[in-house]
Amino acid sequence: MTHTEKSTSPFGRLCGSLAAAILCAAIQCAPAAAQGKAGPSSDSRIRAAIQTLRSPVAADRVPAASFLLENWQRSLDDLIAELRALDRGKPDSAPSESDLASLIPVTDVLRSIVLNQTGAVQAFREQDDERSIRTLIWASRSPNRNLRINATYVLASVADNTNLCMVLDHLRDRNLNADGRVNLLQVAITVAPYAYEENVTHVVNAVADLKKLTAGTKENLAMTTQLLGDLEARAKDSINAKSKLPPSLSGCKDYTPVFARPG
Repeated sequence: MTHTEKSTSPFGRLCGSLAAAILCAAIQCAPAAAQGKAGPSSDSRIRAAIQTLRSPVAADRVPAASFLLENWQRSLDDLIAELRALDRGKPDSAPSESDLASLIPVTDVLRSIVLNQTGAVQAFREQDDERSIRTLIWASRSPNRNLRINATYVLASVADNTNLCMVLDHLRDRNLNADGRVNLLQVAITVAPYAYEENVTHVVNAVADLKKLTAGTKENLAMTTQLLGDLEARAKDSINAKSKLPPSLSGCKDYTPVFARPG
């Protein structure tokens, strides 16, 4: 089936109520400082429940998911560790499609946690790292629709100034499909209103690069064009546009693009 930009965006237009809620949560929960990563818990019940999420028997998966949701403060680190484990260590190397597909039930739970639990977005940000964010980016552009939608909701909720540059970089990948492009643009838009000066520059460069990469294509770019304009405008009007990234949020300060910029 050939997907179009209009039909495959998990948020629809950004002004939709859910996307607006994610944007507000992202701004309010922007991290003040990086904190140590706790890592997976030693709770065998949490680990067993995560393994059960992949059971082919729905009657087993449902109570496992409910247990993880009810105990989200204890399960979140282990769920993030599932993302981290699939990272290949090379920014331009995607996990296999089978590995990514195995994340569908994990991202089902993560999506429910970050969208519904007070404090979950900040808790996620305190435990994520480049590896877990990279996996979410690859998942957000996956051919698997269920995974793509789950991952995009999670990523749009937790992305911030420490990893916006990573999201923008993937927009330069010549292999990025329309679904992935729209998803990643919408993720970037949630961070743009509070992007720091270095990330505003990253946004401006990414917008210019994507315009070059899509020039002359026969694809319907109406949504891409709208999102690019929205992204650039929000970044330039950012409340932090004239402030340098603080040391605690320096992940994007000297970021070098992994995917080659167009000439």
